[in-house]
Amino acid sequence: CNNNFTTKEELYWYPELLMAMEPTKEELLGLQDEIFQGLSCIYAHVPQALLKIVRTLINEPKFRIDDLMVYFPALLASESKALVKATLPLITDLLKKYPDKRNELCEHLAVLFIHKNEELQVKAAKLIEKYGNKKNLTFALSPYREMMLMAARDILKDFIVEENKADTTSELPEEQTE
Repeated sequence: CNNNFTTKEELYWYPELLMAMEPTKEELLGLQDEIFQGLSCIYAHVPQALLKIVRTLINEPKFRIDDLMVYFPALLASESKALVKATLPLITDLLKKYPDKRNELCEHLAVLFIHKNEELQVKAAKLIEKYGNKKNLTFALSPYREMMLMAARDILKDFIVEENKADTTSELPEEQTE
């Protein structure tokens, strides 16, 4: 996605053209670099269309999940609620398909807590609760604790360390002076 297009419509045309050509999964797997790069487009329609393509590839042995995950922070932090919502089903599928990537995927989901949208936060919280490892995610969630809405915070109560609980050091008694 670059600035060589005069209108958004020109840019939107490319994902539509790609799908109209009815490429095989093998052909799409060969285009993963280009498809993934398109996920960084500033116009939400392009990444949304490409996410649909990516979702058809996740069960293929040549699918490169690590290359895809690089784009999740930007996708999930997008100002476009539609783009964020379009990313969630893909991440849900990946959580089911790739158990070894669950903690990393859950760390990416934590970005959703920057949005002051209860629906998005609750979806993220439920996925983290279901697929996340409490021990590994407590630290990753701590920067977002203050941004979490109450519903999400309630779901993740076992994952969140409150400030007063975080300080586990006991105060030493003051020395007595004579």
